[in-house]
Amino acid sequence: KNGVVINDVWISGFNLGIDFNQTDNFMSNFAVELCTLGIRITQSDVEISNGTIYSCNDGALISNGAAVGSGAVSFTGVRAISCLFTGFTVDSGKSVQFIGCGANHDDVTKYATAGLLINASTRISVDGFQGLITTGQHTTGIGIKCVNSTSIAISGGVLQGWFDGIQTSGTSSSNISISGVVSVSNYRHGINLQGGDRITVVGCQASFDGSA
Repeated sequence: KNGVVINDVWISGFNLGIDFNQTDNFMSNFAVELCTLGIRITQSDVEISNGTIYSCNDGALISNGAAVGSGAVSFTGVRAISCLFTGFTVDSGKSVQFIGCGANHDDVTKYATAGLLINASTRISVDGFQGLITTGQHTTGIGIKCVNSTSIAISGGVLQGWFDGIQTSGTSSSNISISGVVSVSNYRHGINLQGGDRITVVGCQASFDGSA
């Protein structure tokens, strides 16, 4: 349904926690937990803010590349905690913004794929992402993983305890900007540019990476 506003909701124990498949939907002050997939978005003009996605297999999936219209999908102040595979995934998505979001836990068996996975997507903005594995170092999961995607801007934030803090790959990746990111104590690399074209890295800090 178009034009839905959801506030102060707690969703637990479903295969799919909540499905946004129409435009002009808004959700704030929420918790989604113990679902196979916490949140799915397949349309544009969706705003998600101030919530927690806890102990889902995958936290949120945005796959709005075929959506009609050019409106954005935005996540503001949303935290994924203890997700099994990914905190957030943008797969064949467009015009998606993450502001002050994060994927955190103290268990290196969580986030086996990535805190944030961006695949085959375009016009993705990530500002101030906090990806923190606070105990040990991951040997598989990537903090922010970008595959075959274009027009990606990653700015600010901290990535700690991953296999790679940030990883770009794929021959179709291009126009990627990484700025002001702090990478610390990741197993292999703080920032690993495996493939792509027109990738810039400016004003980032890396320390104690490759310290397994």
